[in-house]
Amino acid sequence: MAMGDPTNTTPINHPIRHPNFPTLFISVPSSSTLLHLHLHLPSLPFFLQLTKHIGHLVAMGEGPCIHVLVVDDCPIDRKVVEKLLLKTGTFTVSIAGSGEKALEILGLDEENAEFANVNDCKIDLILTDYCMPGINGYDLLKAIKDHTSLKAIPVVIMSSENNPERISRCRMTGAEDFVLKPLHLRDIQRLKSYVKPVTPRTKTGTKRKVPLDMMPESNRSERRPRLAGVVA
Repeated sequence: MAMGDPTNTTPINHPIRHPNFPTLFISVPSSSTLLHLHLHLPSLPFFLQLTKHIGHLVAMGEGPCIHVLVVDDCPIDRKVVEKLLLKTGTFTVSIAGSGEKALEILGLDEENAEFANVNDCKIDLILTDYCMPGINGYDLLKAIKDHTSLKAIPVVIMSSENNPERISRCRMTGAEDFVLKPLHLRDIQRLKSYVKPVTPRTKTGTKRKVPLDMMPESNRSERRPRLAGVVA
């Protein structure tokens, strides 16, 4: 909320405060670049939560942001993984509570099968639990790797069971990794290496041809046509 006459350099000394909502007053004097801020927050926990989110935004702005789809039928496990991912400041997170929901987000459900909206959410990596009712982690992995537009997305399988046969089966189908629960920060850090960096495109640009009648007089004489070796 901004208040005050822009020509008045006197900051607001008595801001109107609401007991339940944060209020921000900004006064910018015309004769100075000094910014007067009057910030009223209803409670310290709210302020700490606000600074936490600002910190995540700042960290995300320092490098490429990786969009991860977390698939797990256990709400507690989903929350743990989400917190670990956000803690690094490198990832954004989408959540699916089942394999079916993951296919819907990816555009592979039956309703969207005939439409060209596959991976509209721009998922960069999929982190899925293995043991889920209905479509489990392996079924989801196979569906992704069998699809032409999605098979390049890295898929990492999570499981609380260290089953060598299951691990081998997932890797042979195209899984990037198989990690054991509970996940740790070092596991999350390793996920970055599975996402291929996007090569920035250089802007080549194209030159537009300017009509002769729009050229300055100084340049027009240099582009006069030659006829039989004589300048016209």
